[in-house]
Amino acid sequence: TASGISRLNPKTDQFKNFFNDIEIIDNLLLSQVITHDESIYIGGTNGVVHFKPSDLDKPTKTLPIVFTDIRSANKTIRPINNKITLPHGIRALTIRFAILDYNFPIRNHFRYRIVNRNEEWTDLQNNRELNLQFLEPGNYQLQIQGKSGDGLYNEQGLRLDIVVLPSFWQTPWFKGIIVLIFGLAITK
Repeated sequence: TASGISRLNPKTDQFKNFFNDIEIIDNLLLSQVITHDESIYIGGTNGVVHFKPSDLDKPTKTLPIVFTDIRSANKTIRPINNKITLPHGIRALTIRFAILDYNFPIRNHFRYRIVNRNEEWTDLQNNRELNLQFLEPGNYQLQIQGKSGDGLYNEQGLRLDIVVLPSFWQTPWFKGIIVLIFGLAITK
């Protein structure tokens, strides 16, 4: 159809729809051809679509996810060994990423979680950007998983260790000095 590809199972009288969320063919279908290897070519005024019906149900391999940009305070940050360190006062981070699948990028979906902050996966749908704000001093691990249009999540995904440094008065050594000074003041 003009809004996707459907397959009828004659035993159950049920349809399975493919690509119905993407406009792949315009309303004017000009020609259709089925070749000897059962490939189907459908031509319209916007181009040609080619597929094999037997391939539609096959899950493909999971594809890698990569960071495309990591920014804080409008400056690019380059992770070293999948780790970044944010100085005191920087509590916001923008992270961009992508699945290396360019066939139907609108069908790529992502989810993330932050270990030590939120253990549940948060669905990003097809949004390829994540804004983290209000990061308190501490250590975090950001995990991002993605799935291409076939619905298989890349379980390995991406990992980014994030260290947010405390201000000097929040450090153990500063607190120790204060306790020492206070203790000396009391003993005099």
